[in-house]
Amino acid sequence: ALGNVAILSQNFETFPNNTIELIEGWQNQWLPYESMDFVSDRSGTPSGGTGPSGDHTTGSGYYLFLETSGTVADGEYANLLSPVVDLSAETGSRVEFYYHMFGIEMGDLNVEGTSDGGATWTNVFSVSGDQGNQWNQADVDLSTFDGQSQVQLRITGTKGTGYRGDMAVDDFRFYANSGDLLVENFDSFGQGPTGNPRPQQVLPAVSEWTNVPSTIDW
Repeated sequence: ALGNVAILSQNFETFPNNTIELIEGWQNQWLPYESMDFVSDRSGTPSGGTGPSGDHTTGSGYYLFLETSGTVADGEYANLLSPVVDLSAETGSRVEFYYHMFGIEMGDLNVEGTSDGGATWTNVFSVSGDQGNQWNQADVDLSTFDGQSQVQLRITGTKGTGYRGDMAVDDFRFYANSGDLLVENFDSFGQGPTGNPRPQQVLPAVSEWTNVPSTIDW
């Protein structure tokens, strides 16, 4: 059957609480005019009527979110950068993640990718407005970056029209549908031995399947 090759996953469970100093290759991109960043959190965002009450992974773990209260201006945005991912040997590359965008003043979430160190960016995912008080799944095609060794994502959160626009992300998984990991229909094996008692079946050496000696065999 077709199999997925896991490349990188991150559920943020090892991240310190309530900090913009992220770890394990994830980072907030410094912008000279911004006043908000993606923050690690686990207990629900502080504003009412917006944000998750828990993470996607377990309901009590960590996620990253944008706090849109206070001095943050409408339309202001923050960039979260992923670790660099090697897709040089992959085909059908994708990224799965979960996002929470609950609030009547919700803004925009955009995901872009680069393979040239950020010289150019390609949009791969966008969603805007209130998406309900739940975690939603995104499963995004990254095949345009197949064969590239320096692939990075930029997740941009943009504030909407008020404080009820806290958005969060969790459970990133980069993977690739890199063809058939193993397919065997056994058509080349031929008829096994018969008789009672039946002698041990010796499977074709070229198949690399084998029976472990026992009282019965496949």
